Amino acid sequence: MIKGVHIDFRAQKMKIKPLLALLDQLKSWGFNTVLAEYMDGFPFEGELACLAGEDAMTKEEMKQFVEKAHALEIEIIPLLQCFGHSYWILRHDEFVHLSEGYYVGMPENEIHDDAGIMRLCTLCPSKPDGKELYGKMVSQVMAMHPHSGHFHIGGDEIRMNRDCPACSQALENATLEHLITRHYVDCIDIVASNGVQPIMWCDVLLAYQETMDALTGRVTVMDWDYVSTVEGRKGGRVWGVPSNIMHQPDLWPEDKQELRKFAFLQEPTVFNPYFYADYLKSKGFTVIAACATRCSGDSFCVPAAFHPANVKACVRKAVDSKLDGFMVTSWSVRRAPFSLTWFGLITASMAYENGTVTWDEIGRAYSKYCFGNEDQYLGMLPELLGKASEHATKLGHLLSSQCEYSDYQTGNFFSPPWDSDSLFYKARMPIIRENAKAVAERFHALQETVNTTRNYLHRATPQNEEQQFHLSLWYWACDVLEFYCELAKELTREVLDDQALASWAEKAKILSEFTKETLSPLYTDFTIIGEVQNRFGVFLQWLKKREA
Repeated sequence: MIKGVHIDFRAQKMKIKPLLALLDQLKSWGFNTVLAEYMDGFPFEGELACLAGEDAMTKEEMKQFVEKAHALEIEIIPLLQCFGHSYWILRHDEFVHLSEGYYVGMPENEIHDDAGIMRLCTLCPSKPDGKELYGKMVSQVMAMHPHSGHFHIGGDEIRMNRDCPACSQALENATLEHLITRHYVDCIDIVASNGVQPIMWCDVLLAYQETMDALTGRVTVMDWDYVSTVEGRKGGRVWGVPSNIMHQPDLWPEDKQELRKFAFLQEPTVFNPYFYADYLKSKGFTVIAACATRCSGDSFCVPAAFHPANVKACVRKAVDSKLDGFMVTSWSVRRAPFSLTWFGLITASMAYENGTVTWDEIGRAYSKYCFGNEDQYLGMLPELLGKASEHATKLGHLLSSQCEYSDYQTGNFFSPPWDSDSLFYKARMPIIRENAKAVAERFHALQETVNTTRNYLHRATPQNEEQQFHLSLWYWACDVLEFYCELAKELTREVLDDQALASWAEKAKILSEFTKETLSPLYTDFTIIGEVQNRFGVFLQWLKKREA
């Protein structure tokens, strides 16, 4: 069984020393697979050299990573997006013409916004050069992964543009589903020709019946579901079914009616956890269930509290339904330090070994590993602070990593400016108009939780450098969250106090330096720039613009 952890190199690139140490940690917890989403973190060379980011791994570092994993009997599964999420490729002048929706003479403001953020994010399936480029990228990546038996083509969350000149011409003789299906088949064939098993995400395949029919037996599917728990789920998505009729199965499209017998734990309100896994198995697919320890809804300090229950459900589904495995994803664009996801990874490890493991047992194991003792209060911290930050994040976006399709090398790191048209408008105007009381209550509750967290952290007895670092991350998270608790109060004022805002600017600068100091043992210098920009840069940029 694949027991995997996803490492996302997009927004956060680890230095080689902590990356190698992570492999030892994963081995100790019983994981045998790493899904490595390199993007511009891979050392592309030759005609593809421009795709390697400023802080990409060197070839020597990549070799160390691959060989260390092999020595530990951990398979690295490379992930290279073949369709959507391709902004990091298309932002280059050499490849922008391969974008979905691109046309000759396209104005610059349709390619990038005023902040330099890439608007085009999907490889056009109607341009053969795009698949040729993908083949070259796969070849370079596979050459450095001689021990890998799988390759993930991504394929999720594509954004098709019906005004795309190339696709418009192709659609004269084909359906959109056919274009999508043909692209996946071609990319799957490219990967399979390298002697490895292709894997893809589930969402687009499940949304289009033609795609699913064509790919049966060709690809392993990762059923990503970040909201299911063992009790089932009421929200989430039903792929290919409009959200407004998700709980009205009588109105589902005809080609989705077969799904109905798998979907509901309690029709029509509660869905079975990971019901797509059983459905896909019935269709002849090999299936891996995928959960998350960081995803949308998290603050940029600590992961939300709902993740461990999702992880537990995923692992048990993989075991009970005899799936090919499970994958714990961890999306770096949410910015919480990777080390603060350990509770979720320990949950996966213990849930695999014991289906009846309790949260108290998991908490004590987490506390022992990360803080040096089995203190029950320290074991509660991920849920305690995760839940409080999650509630605050839902109001005002002040703690959210605002993910955008950024050009990593311009200084635009997933955070749009705080101006009247963007983040500050979203953050402040609802506060003033409607939610001042709610914001005050939620940020007050977060402040109280931060105070409680600090008190519990005094109970830690770190025994080694790793535990001391983990403790320092928790104190850092408390400091950053406390800053925004106080700032939220300031932003609820009808008339802003310039003198007060100036003092907050100074505090932000101090915390920026503290963030650099705290996170530098883990991340590359270029990543650290992004960590500071995301949390404090947008605020300071807004203040500077306001002063001008």
